[in-house]
Amino acid sequence: MADLLTPIQNAILAALAGMTAPAKTGGTVAVGCYSDRPRDAAMPFVAIDGTSMTPDDVMDADILRTSTVVSVWSEYPGHAQVNAILGAMRDRLHNATLALASGQSISCRVTALLTQREQDNVSYHGTMTIEVIAAFEEA
Repeated sequence: MADLLTPIQNAILAALAGMTAPAKTGGTVAVGCYSDRPRDAAMPFVAIDGTSMTPDDVMDADILRTSTVVSVWSEYPGHAQVNAILGAMRDRLHNATLALASGQSISCRVTALLTQREQDNVSYHGTMTIEVIAAFEEA
């Protein structure tokens, strides 16, 4: 079976590219978007944590339902920056038609959001779950 997850993950990252968020000192700061985050990545950033895939219908393996978890990381005081980034992500992804390198996006929906302060009491973390239904041609 061909790699069907990478086109979906790349399309999600492409949709999120160019985001900004409130900066500690006023103004805005660029939000990095990664599938494989560098160790020295500056906060804030978003990164794909993982994707699961199942056939949308066991009789039609060409249509797949994926669930991708994307994390948001921030050191901005409080939840404000994480919430702003999650809001911008939702605006770009919910009910969007993703541009896939292969296959066709049928549906893209944000299905869950979570924010929390990390145990270091400095970092804030958010997660978004994105469900994508896509059609792919069997090779």
